[in-house]
Amino acid sequence: MEMWKNAVLWLLVLFVFQVSLSLTSEKSTLECMQELNIDESALSAIYDEKFHFVLGNEDTFKFLECCLRKIPFFDKDGEFDRAFAIEQLGEGVRLVANGKIGDDKVPELSERWFDLCKGKKGEALPKRMAAYHNCVMTELETYIK
Repeated sequence: MEMWKNAVLWLLVLFVFQVSLSLTSEKSTLECMQELNIDESALSAIYDEKFHFVLGNEDTFKFLECCLRKIPFFDKDGEFDRAFAIEQLGEGVRLVANGKIGDDKVPELSERWFDLCKGKKGEALPKRMAAYHNCVMTELETYIK
């Protein structure tokens, strides 16, 4: 269970904050936590037991909105940056799968899950990001089982 919590926190960094463990993403995470007065326990409360974003939690969308202002995961037209998202999704899959998915399968799965989970343009970006994250987590969990 602890491994999944750590993996999900990494996926949050992956999908929302620039998708790497770089100083920039860590800085953005900390900035949003400080701006919104969200501590680590409040941050963990934005997830349910399957590590999906809790959609009814006000902090979830405030936090995602802040992060999306700092790290432009979407282009100016509200579309995902496909190449960036797939590349970073692959990195997250490798980390979370912890060897349960062969490196040769990761690019194909990343493209498939991105296309399945990207949602539709027009939704509010924080809600779209939460739905994307939740969808990817469900697909990954199903595949690993």
